[in-house]
Amino acid sequence: MADMVKPPESTKTSLRQRLTAHARQRWPQLTDLTVRYHGAFAYVDGHLADGTTLILDAGSGIRELGQRIAEWDRDARVEGLLVDYLHFYGDFDTLATDRHWYRREVRCVRLGQDVRSYQDAQGFRVGPEERRVRARATGARMFHYGWARPPDALRQKLALSRGIFTEAPERIAAREAKGRLDWTPLLRRFTGEHPRAARAWVAERRDHAGPGVGPRHFRREHLRLYLSDWIERLTGARVFEYRNYIEV
Repeated sequence: MADMVKPPESTKTSLRQRLTAHARQRWPQLTDLTVRYHGAFAYVDGHLADGTTLILDAGSGIRELGQRIAEWDRDARVEGLLVDYLHFYGDFDTLATDRHWYRREVRCVRLGQDVRSYQDAQGFRVGPEERRVRARATGARMFHYGWARPPDALRQKLALSRGIFTEAPERIAAREAKGRLDWTPLLRRFTGEHPRAARAWVAERRDHAGPGVGPRHFRREHLRLYLSDWIERLTGARVFEYRNYIEV
């Protein structure tokens, strides 16, 4: 694997200080933060007074997760909590909704169960046999802005990705060279509000957000995505959905 860019210690210190200040103001339920690094990426854990650890990301529903932890803490069947994802694509007003984008994932896990991360940011598994986590839906929402970055930031993300996901360097390099995102089926307009904690951040970047999306390029294999979406909207069920967890 190629060497990954690592942030200098001054950047790590600054990030820690800013996160701590933000937590005091916005997340008073947290007693401490832990910041871990993998290459150029930072992973932030929030710690509650009862020892519970939350994996934090932009848009995490801290209040909703805290309420569900208190409600289900004594139910040993529940090893993780699920959050619903909104994947912004190209800008802050467009959502990617086809089934290639996971609609919910585990973002809070019970300690002491040998739960470990699994396949990058996708989710978690239990023990060396990698059993799927038993999880319960919370209704909390995750606002995922990774693909709504300004063009320069997105190019940097893709360049770093080539050093991490070494199994597909040509595909990532081709996406980087285009300077824009490929069109994908079932893009939808976002009509809600962004999280209060993210509104200023979004406003500062709105005029520069996203490299834009390429022209519509419909292919025959897209038909199954539209059919799956029609069934889901009609019945509420995502047929043959891949789940990184067992819902309890």
